[in-house]
Amino acid sequence: MPKKTVSSRSAFARRIVLPNGTVVLLKEVKALPLVYMHLVIKAGSLLDPEGREGLAALTAEGLLTGTRRRTAARISEEIEFTGGALVVQAQKDYTAITLNVLKKALPTGLEIMSDVLTQPAFRPKEIAKKKEEFKARIHKEEEDPGTLAHKTFLAELFNKRFYGQPLLGTEKSISGLTKKDLMGFYQERLSRSRVICAVVGQITERELMPLWEKYLGSWPETSIETPINVPSDSKGGGGRIKKMDRDLTQANIVLGHRGIPRSHPDYYAVFIMNYILGGGGFRSRLMDNIREEKGLAYSIYSAFVSGQYAGYFQAVVETRNATAGVAIDEILKEMERIKTDGISDVELDEAKLYLTGSFPLKMDTNAKIAGLLTDIEFYNLGLDYPVRYPEIIKAVTKDQVADAARKYLYPGNYTLVIVGRQKEIRWP
Repeated sequence: MPKKTVSSRSAFARRIVLPNGTVVLLKEVKALPLVYMHLVIKAGSLLDPEGREGLAALTAEGLLTGTRRRTAARISEEIEFTGGALVVQAQKDYTAITLNVLKKALPTGLEIMSDVLTQPAFRPKEIAKKKEEFKARIHKEEEDPGTLAHKTFLAELFNKRFYGQPLLGTEKSISGLTKKDLMGFYQERLSRSRVICAVVGQITERELMPLWEKYLGSWPETSIETPINVPSDSKGGGGRIKKMDRDLTQANIVLGHRGIPRSHPDYYAVFIMNYILGGGGFRSRLMDNIREEKGLAYSIYSAFVSGQYAGYFQAVVETRNATAGVAIDEILKEMERIKTDGISDVELDEAKLYLTGSFPLKMDTNAKIAGLLTDIEFYNLGLDYPVRYPEIIKAVTKDQVADAARKYLYPGNYTLVIVGRQKEIRWP
């Protein structure tokens, strides 16, 4: 099979670029006779048209509702018989397919996965069942105050589009989707030139590639390119406050603003800054203030979430309704403090020590390695990223972290969502 292979002595894995544009990343792990495949297609819910939210997710999960020669039950039974698992799910930036099987069952698993990916049926009766399942999940999300707060925060921050549109859609948008919609998304978006596949386990390139050619070589190519332009906001995209009245003893709070994409040159300085502010668990400033000193909550955290095209910052806490206002004020104070005063040498050293020391935990299972490999390719980090990562973190300076806080934290321009018993909440 003709291919272009790029590898190096320092590379973490082998990178194989097929003539059709598919990128295969192979990492041999010989400990157990298992193979884990994590296949990412660069098409997620960001491509959902307005009014048809949930299309990517329903198409992805609809692949397992049956093919031209297999029912949903048969797919499930055959995969279960191998002792493996096959899962298809859409995310914001991509659709992911995972196959986890014993090495001896890999041909069977690949044949089933190939059938699912290349011969979907989207039978109306099965899709109708899946749509009802989606509606039940949407309803469950609405009943969970933490999930409701997070979804509402993103919807407000991104004006209900792009990263702010609901992954599962709404009951109205899901009801309106048809087999034609699903088949259209499948044919236009879920094609081989958009594929990155990480294969991790007890398998060599010589063993893998003939199987790939046999079962996935005929995957049709009908992809179209659609530019995605997520509007940027240099001031954080804040200024919105949403209070949602629910009969709860605890208020669920999400406060934040726009952030940076994963490709941003300041990503690592922002990453370390957030670790110190609220990403470091019991070591963070937010935890010290709101939990340890004031006893307002059991847990609080912050995060800069960075996607392919945009990102966002969020601080999340659950506290008594009566103390919600105090908690919000303290979050804003800590944001302003790190923005104004920067960080200490001790904080920087502790952050670097943890972030470099914990990195191997991101590679302690086949699934984690596969996920890391697809991220490396998706965000163009380079195959030697696992080797370079500790040095990347160590090279970030105190001034760079302070500069990141000044540039990318907006305590004066934020979006805030409060879900709780509003009559007991005093803010502002």
